[in-house]
Amino acid sequence: MLLLLATIQTVFYMTMNHVQWFPTHKLPLTAIDEWIPFWPWTVIPYFVLLLGGVIPVLLARRNETIRRAILAYGICVAIVLPIFLFFPTLCRRPDLMTLPDRWDGQLFRWLAAMDSPACAFPSLHIVLPTICCWIALAERHRYAIPFCVAGVVLSASILTTKQHSIWDWCGGLLIACFALWLSGYIIRRRKNHSATASKTQATTSSQVPGTAS
Repeated sequence: MLLLLATIQTVFYMTMNHVQWFPTHKLPLTAIDEWIPFWPWTVIPYFVLLLGGVIPVLLARRNETIRRAILAYGICVAIVLPIFLFFPTLCRRPDLMTLPDRWDGQLFRWLAAMDSPACAFPSLHIVLPTICCWIALAERHRYAIPFCVAGVVLSASILTTKQHSIWDWCGGLLIACFALWLSGYIIRRRKNHSATASKTQATTSSQVPGTAS
C-alpha cells in the first residue's frame, strides 16, 4: 500500500513538475546553500537515497508499523501536493552548459532533462526516507541505526546537486515528522475508542435484567 501511494504521488509529482498552473517562486538561498559546493557526481547518492529508502518498507513485519507508515505517507502526500500545485517553487540549478564533459556531467544533464527545477519545496527526497528510517527504528532492525546514519549522509546529496535548498530539506523533514506524530495520534485514538466500545459492549452483555415482583 505504501508503494502504491508512492507510485500515485510520483505520477502527480511528475505532472506538476513539468506543468505549473500557478506562478512559480524561488526561495532565498541561505549562507549554508552558498557554502555547499556543487558536485555533479552526487547524482548517484541522490538516486540511492530515494531507491534505497524503500528497503525498510519491504522488511516491515508488524501490522501496526505498516498501518502507521501508510497513514503518515498519505498525510505527507495530502500536504505536499497542494503546495506543489498552488505554490510551486524552483531550485537554482547551475548552468548546464558549464558542466564538465565527463560521465558525471552527462549524468546530471540526464537528471535535469527528466526532473525540472519545479516542485522543490518541500523535498520528497527527504519525506520518504524519513518515514523509512522510522520504520527501521520501529521494527528494531539490526541495522536500523547504520541505515538512519546513511540516510542522513545521503540526504546531503539533495544540496550538493543543487536540486534543493536547505529550506526544502527542513520542510521535508518537518512534514514527515508531523505526519508520523499525527498518524500515531490517530491510530491511538482509534484503538482507545475500539477498546472502550468493546468494554462497554461486554459490560452491557453481562448484565442480567431483573424480573418484576
